[in-house]
Amino acid sequence: MSRKRFGIDLVAGERSGPGGNCSYPELGVYRPDLRESREFGREPFTVSMTRHHVIPVQALRSFWNNAIELGQFQVLRKTIMEKIFESYERYPIVANERRTELRASMTILENLVMSERGGAIVHDRSAPAVDIGGRYNTNSMVGTFVQVYYWMPGNLFVGPNDRHRPDKADDRFEGKSMAAVGETTFTKLETAYKLMSQFNEYANTARERGGGPDLGEAGIMARSAAIQLGKVAEITGYAELKPACWRRVGGTDSDPKYELVGPRRSARPFVESPDEEE
Repeated sequence: MSRKRFGIDLVAGERSGPGGNCSYPELGVYRPDLRESREFGREPFTVSMTRHHVIPVQALRSFWNNAIELGQFQVLRKTIMEKIFESYERYPIVANERRTELRASMTILENLVMSERGGAIVHDRSAPAVDIGGRYNTNSMVGTFVQVYYWMPGNLFVGPNDRHRPDKADDRFEGKSMAAVGETTFTKLETAYKLMSQFNEYANTARERGGGPDLGEAGIMARSAAIQLGKVAEITGYAELKPACWRRVGGTDSDPKYELVGPRRSARPFVESPDEEE
């Protein structure tokens, strides 16, 4: 009897944010000067806020998927997964009593990967995906972990939403966000992103070359990136709005436009895995 083939990596999904049992509080609507807000209001309260990622979701997903493909799940489990579990109950989410659900989510994910390693199923990223919450399926226990991983508070800062940001690019590291998140946090994020990108480059090169990567070297690189990402997971709050970090660059009072203020740090370009498209 042939073994079933499944894709057990994270699939491209929505970016609207974690919902259901893993959501953050709603953000206010601000005046164009970003100094005053109301929970709800009409003009001149016209600027809606969102939580922006410093490390883009695409990079988080690609790093995870490459680590799974190169047999580095135990590295992920002992670093980023455990750090999220240890810190989760202190995250500023609406229903942070779901710690038991998070542990169950992680266990189910581990069992899926171990089933692949044991030969019960075959991982094939071209095959139908196992529903592990990659599309924010809040009915899936595993979706709890995926949501938290994608939306770790240490990787987030509050600012005008994408409609008000002509410079916004979803797949780009936010190189101007140092003032918004603070130098210490920014350094952790920048280091994690560079190490993740290096690992992704290595995985993609090995895939193109064929014959399989050096798993020892892959493990060292994956562990370095995952440890640094774990430091991000230990940060239990996101960066609140700092009006001084934003400069208005046009638009009208009913639809103003802004950009982050500050020099852009040139983090290593993000390298996406093949066959990953939004």
